[in-house]
Amino acid sequence: MSTISPDVSRMRKGVTHSGSASFNCGDTVASTLEGWPLVNVQELAKYLDVDVNKYEHLNNGQQRMVLGARFRKMVRDQDKEADKDDGAMSGDTWFKQTAEQFKPDPEDLESTKRMREREKKAEERARKKEEREAAKKAREEERKAKREAKLREKAEKEAAKEAA
Repeated sequence: MSTISPDVSRMRKGVTHSGSASFNCGDTVASTLEGWPLVNVQELAKYLDVDVNKYEHLNNGQQRMVLGARFRKMVRDQDKEADKDDGAMSGDTWFKQTAEQFKPDPEDLESTKRMREREKKAEERARKKEEREAAKKAREEERKAKREAKLREKAEKEAAKEAA
């Protein structure tokens, strides 16, 4: 079985809304939507008259990818319009301005909440690890003290036998 590996040398590394690493082509659509939750991407698509229900059978990443491709087509179409009409704005400018109204508030992002939850869990794991290590050290010291007490007791018995 062969493995399909993407050529990441032509891609830009980004971050998903959950904080995971991601790769994208680095164009205006990708950089504008980087880190956005799917809900906001879908709201933008609906505003631009894209039927998002058509893609609900796909997983979240596939939906984002398909919607991104649809947005790229719209950007190209807007660029063609700008070429014909000097007063029309470029596709990149049009997309950035249109998307701006759907941009998620960083404080409301689910990823921010998840990141905080992960940090709390990491702190809790670190605290528990310290407690386990402290308990382990205490048990080891207790065992050592018992061994030393047995050795002293044995040495005292031997000393008592030799004295007798």
